[in-house]
Amino acid sequence: MMSRQSTGLLGISCMIETNFPGLAANEPSCRHCRHRTGSAIGPEQKLWVRAQNISIMASVGIHRGEKDHHQEILLNIAAEVREPESDRIDRAVDYRTLVDAARRLAAEGHFELIETLACELGRRLMGLDRVSAVDIELFKPAAIAPAMASVRYHAAKPDQPS
Repeated sequence: MMSRQSTGLLGISCMIETNFPGLAANEPSCRHCRHRTGSAIGPEQKLWVRAQNISIMASVGIHRGEKDHHQEILLNIAAEVREPESDRIDRAVDYRTLVDAARRLAAEGHFELIETLACELGRRLMGLDRVSAVDIELFKPAAIAPAMASVRYHAAKPDQPS
Protein backbone atom coordinates (compact mmCIF):
# COMPACT_ATOMS: atom_id res chain seq x y z
CA MET A 1 0.00 0.00 0.00
CA MET A 2 1.36 3.39 -0.98
CA SER A 3 0.26 6.68 0.54
CA ARG A 4 0.57 10.24 -0.67
CA GLN A 5 -0.39 13.24 1.42
CA SER A 6 -0.94 16.70 0.03
CA THR A 7 -3.16 19.73 0.25
CA GLY A 8 -5.95 19.60 -2.31
CA LEU A 9 -7.66 22.34 -4.23
CA LEU A 10 -9.96 23.17 -1.33
CA GLY A 11 -7.08 23.56 1.13
CA ILE A 12 -7.94 20.24 2.79
CA SER A 13 -5.11 18.03 3.94
CA CYS A 14 -5.85 14.63 2.51
CA MET A 15 -4.26 11.23 2.28
CA ILE A 16 -4.68 9.11 -0.83
CA GLU A 17 -3.93 5.45 -0.23
CA THR A 18 -3.58 3.03 -3.10
CA ASN A 19 -2.74 -0.63 -3.38
CA PHE A 20 -1.05 -0.04 -6.74
CA PRO A 21 2.52 1.31 -6.44
CA GLY A 22 2.92 2.86 -9.92
CA LEU A 23 0.30 4.95 -11.66
CA ALA A 24 0.72 5.79 -15.34
CA ALA A 25 1.08 9.46 -16.24
CA ASN A 26 -1.94 9.40 -18.56
CA GLU A 27 -4.44 8.19 -15.97
CA PRO A 28 -7.30 10.47 -14.94
CA SER A 29 -7.15 12.33 -11.66
CA CYS A 30 -9.50 12.63 -8.69
CA ARG A 31 -11.77 15.69 -9.04
CA HIS A 32 -10.97 16.95 -5.53
CA CYS A 33 -7.21 16.56 -5.19
CA ARG A 34 -6.03 16.06 -8.73
CA HIS A 35 -4.19 12.91 -7.63
CA ARG A 36 -3.88 10.29 -10.33
CA THR A 37 -6.52 7.63 -9.72
CA GLY A 38 -6.25 4.99 -12.41
CA SER A 39 -9.00 3.55 -14.56
CA ALA A 40 -12.38 2.20 -13.46
CA ILE A 41 -10.72 -1.13 -12.75
CA GLY A 42 -7.66 0.56 -11.25
CA PRO A 43 -6.38 0.68 -7.70
CA GLU A 44 -8.46 0.92 -4.56
CA GLN A 45 -8.21 4.44 -3.16
CA LYS A 46 -9.25 6.15 0.04
CA LEU A 47 -9.59 9.87 0.69
CA TRP A 48 -8.88 11.04 4.25
CA VAL A 49 -9.57 14.50 5.63
CA ARG A 50 -7.30 15.21 8.62
CA ALA A 51 -7.03 17.76 11.38
CA GLN A 52 -3.84 17.32 13.41
CA ASN A 53 -2.35 18.79 16.57
CA ILE A 54 -5.70 20.13 17.76
CA SER A 55 -5.48 21.61 21.25
CA ILE A 56 -8.68 21.82 23.28
CA MET A 57 -9.36 22.45 26.94
CA ALA A 58 -11.53 19.78 28.55
CA SER A 59 -12.64 18.48 31.91
CA VAL A 60 -11.22 14.95 31.86
CA GLY A 61 -9.99 12.71 34.66
CA ILE A 62 -10.74 10.84 37.84
CA HIS A 63 -8.81 12.99 40.32
CA ARG A 64 -10.30 15.97 42.16
CA GLY A 65 -7.97 18.50 40.52
CA GLU A 66 -8.89 17.15 37.10
CA LYS A 67 -12.58 17.48 37.86
CA ASP A 68 -12.19 21.04 39.13
CA HIS A 69 -10.02 22.40 36.29
CA HIS A 70 -9.91 22.01 32.54
CA GLN A 71 -6.70 20.66 31.05
CA GLU A 72 -5.21 20.54 27.61
CA ILE A 73 -6.13 17.61 25.40
CA LEU A 74 -4.38 17.11 22.06
CA LEU A 75 -6.10 15.39 19.15
CA ASN A 76 -5.35 14.06 15.71
CA ILE A 77 -8.54 13.33 13.79
CA ALA A 78 -8.80 11.63 10.41
CA ALA A 79 -12.02 10.85 8.54
CA GLU A 80 -12.23 8.65 5.48
CA VAL A 81 -14.65 10.43 3.17
CA ARG A 82 -16.31 10.02 -0.19
CA GLU A 83 -14.82 12.04 -3.02
CA PRO A 84 -16.68 15.35 -3.39
CA GLU A 85 -19.08 15.50 -6.31
CA SER A 86 -17.72 18.91 -7.27
CA ASP A 87 -14.99 21.36 -6.31
CA ARG A 88 -17.17 23.04 -3.67
CA ILE A 89 -16.75 22.96 0.11
CA ASP A 90 -20.46 22.23 0.60
CA ARG A 91 -19.90 18.95 -1.29
CA ALA A 92 -17.04 17.84 0.97
CA VAL A 93 -16.31 17.13 4.62
CA ASP A 94 -14.65 20.31 5.86
CA TYR A 95 -11.78 19.63 8.28
CA ARG A 96 -13.18 22.43 10.45
CA THR A 97 -16.20 20.18 11.05
CA LEU A 98 -13.89 17.66 12.74
CA VAL A 99 -12.36 20.33 14.99
CA ASP A 100 -15.72 21.89 15.85
CA ALA A 101 -17.14 18.49 16.83
CA ALA A 102 -14.26 17.96 19.29
CA ARG A 103 -14.68 21.44 20.79
CA ARG A 104 -18.45 21.07 21.19
CA LEU A 105 -18.09 17.70 22.87
CA ALA A 106 -15.44 18.99 25.29
CA ALA A 107 -17.75 21.89 26.24
CA GLU A 108 -20.62 19.54 27.14
CA GLY A 109 -19.20 18.47 30.50
CA HIS A 110 -16.83 16.21 32.39
CA PHE A 111 -15.45 12.89 31.18
CA GLU A 112 -13.87 10.51 33.67
CA LEU A 113 -11.85 8.72 30.96
CA ILE A 114 -10.12 9.90 27.80
CA GLU A 115 -11.35 6.62 26.29
CA THR A 116 -14.94 7.79 26.73
CA LEU A 117 -14.18 11.15 25.14
CA ALA A 118 -12.48 9.52 22.14
CA CYS A 119 -15.27 6.97 21.61
CA GLU A 120 -18.05 9.56 21.83
CA LEU A 121 -16.25 11.85 19.39
CA GLY A 122 -15.76 8.92 17.03
CA ARG A 123 -19.45 7.99 17.15
CA ARG A 124 -20.47 11.57 16.37
CA LEU A 125 -18.09 11.81 13.43
CA MET A 126 -19.26 8.45 12.09
CA GLY A 127 -22.75 9.94 12.00
CA LEU A 128 -21.71 12.48 9.37
CA ASP A 129 -23.17 11.70 5.95
CA ARG A 130 -19.98 11.49 3.89
CA VAL A 131 -17.79 9.79 6.52
CA SER A 132 -17.12 6.06 6.17
CA ALA A 133 -14.34 5.66 8.77
CA VAL A 134 -12.61 7.65 11.51
CA ASP A 135 -9.29 7.38 13.26
CA ILE A 136 -8.77 9.49 16.38
CA GLU A 137 -5.69 9.86 18.56
CA LEU A 138 -6.28 11.66 21.84
CA PHE A 139 -3.38 12.70 24.10
CA LYS A 140 -3.51 13.86 27.71
CA PRO A 141 -0.12 15.55 28.26
CA ALA A 142 -0.44 16.16 32.02
CA ALA A 143 -1.52 12.63 32.97
CA ILE A 144 1.76 10.83 33.66
CA ALA A 145 4.78 13.10 33.37
CA PRO A 146 7.27 12.70 31.78
CA ALA A 147 5.26 10.47 29.41
CA MET A 148 2.08 11.33 27.54
CA ALA A 149 -1.05 9.21 28.03
CA SER A 150 -3.03 8.54 24.88
CA VAL A 151 -5.79 6.47 23.35
CA ARG A 152 -6.58 5.64 19.76
CA TYR A 153 -10.06 5.04 18.40
CA HIS A 154 -10.86 3.62 14.98
CA ALA A 155 -14.25 2.80 13.47
CA ALA A 156 -15.43 1.98 9.96
CA LYS A 157 -18.90 1.48 8.59
CA PRO A 158 -19.52 -2.24 7.89
CA ASP A 159 -19.78 -1.82 4.12
CA GLN A 160 -16.49 0.13 3.97
CA PRO A 161 -13.25 -1.81 4.42
CA SER A 162 -10.40 0.28 5.78
